[in-house]
Amino acid sequence: MSSDPREPENYSISEMMDRLKERSNGDRSNGELVTRADGTQAIKVRSRKRRSHQPHRENEQRARRMRAVQLVAVVVVLGLLLVVAGGVVVYMNGSGYRNGVMAKAGAASGAKVDATQFRVTPIGANAMTLSFDWPDSVPLKKLNLQGVSAELRVTSFLGQPWTGEEVTAQKGELLVGVPSEGSEIASTGGSNFKFNRFRCSNLSMYFGDPRGPAMSILGSEVSLYPKGSDGRPELRLNRGTVKFRKNLPDFALDRALIGVTGRQLDIVSLRLRESGDGKGSVELVGQVESGGSGRATTLDVAAKDLPLEYLAGPELGRLLHGRIETRSTPNSNFLTFDPAKPDAQRVVISFQGGFGSSMQLAQLPFLAQLRTMFNDEGFQDLDLESGSSGVLRINGAETSLDDLRLESKGRLMIRGGISMSAGKALSGRLEVGLPAPLVAGKPRLDAAFGPKREDMRWLEVTVSGTVAAPVDDFDKKVFAQGAIRSSGEAPKEPAASEFEKLTQPR
Repeated sequence: MSSDPREPENYSISEMMDRLKERSNGDRSNGELVTRADGTQAIKVRSRKRRSHQPHRENEQRARRMRAVQLVAVVVVLGLLLVVAGGVVVYMNGSGYRNGVMAKAGAASGAKVDATQFRVTPIGANAMTLSFDWPDSVPLKKLNLQGVSAELRVTSFLGQPWTGEEVTAQKGELLVGVPSEGSEIASTGGSNFKFNRFRCSNLSMYFGDPRGPAMSILGSEVSLYPKGSDGRPELRLNRGTVKFRKNLPDFALDRALIGVTGRQLDIVSLRLRESGDGKGSVELVGQVESGGSGRATTLDVAAKDLPLEYLAGPELGRLLHGRIETRSTPNSNFLTFDPAKPDAQRVVISFQGGFGSSMQLAQLPFLAQLRTMFNDEGFQDLDLESGSSGVLRINGAETSLDDLRLESKGRLMIRGGISMSAGKALSGRLEVGLPAPLVAGKPRLDAAFGPKREDMRWLEVTVSGTVAAPVDDFDKKVFAQGAIRSSGEAPKEPAASEFEKLTQPR
């Protein structure tokens, strides 16, 4: 059916032909009849714009324009940031900013600070050398660092305090001395440096005169945490070598934890190991207060599985040696030293034979005499019981083994002490105890040794000579008493026995 209601439903053949002719001729109301070059005719119709609405294409065009604007904005901002960053870097590497940083570091540390080849980059700062020089009023004297670098956060470039994860140095030296009498630490300004850690991979510390320090720690990895586990600054040390001025051996530093409170260092743990492949260890605990001259520091000492000769020295170690451990007794097990008096260090250690190991007594002449008299090679290098004990004292240049209580089961007991002077001369008195049956079987010993005590017969022996050639009077006392007994003279009875005879009723 036709969509126009005015049109009839039926057409005649003539009407249909007329309609076809009209359509073939075209509707010229909207065009112009033109004749082509080949003689044909056509209707030229004016072009019309499309009037269809396409929102998705408009959105795409709008998005492209927005991205272009954003890209231009980003390029402009980056350009501005680069210009600003370049200006900031140039300013921070200028002498004015460098002097300001050194002044702030000096205010924070109380020292005169200087640096060489100081540079600042967008990600950090570094210097070839950094030096601190403190006044006489503080125990810290000088700190020289090499290869210093610091990681900086962005806020450090916006006028805020320098902040970052850590400041590192490749190598350094720290001198700790004695503050001047009656001086106080100068007040310092607020902190302009907020880092989680300050670390030096190879730091050497000297306590006292650098030409002959009382104590030094060499080649240690040292880290300073401004806020430790308990809120106060902490020093943590790993590896290195610990040296003392005199009469003490070098130790390998295992690890250390030191708390810092004002002018006081709280040594929570300072663990030293026997040098080389040895398994012995010493642990120091105590407080170091940086006072004036003559104010000594005393640290508690605990030794474990350490050779006695390592502490006492190889000279006395020839006489008594073996692995020891500390035992708890009053007024012992401490180390005292004064940085102002490096030669006045003092060590007192109460020791006993370590568990599972034994000490040996050797080189004393009376041992050779007993070996010959009893035909017992066990007296040559006398093995002592693990419970054998004594006190090691190191006082300046003098070293002594006091309060000795040595025992070899079934053979010998010894009480007394031996000391060695700075010239390696020996002196001391030893009470030598032998089992009563052994003494009774030897007339010379029976004549020389005293009455029974602790199931033993005792004789006091004086030790002298040098560590290289020790001397004692055992032979003299034994053979002198033997000569008296062989001459037929009865030994003179004590006055108490004479009195009893006179007062005895008849």
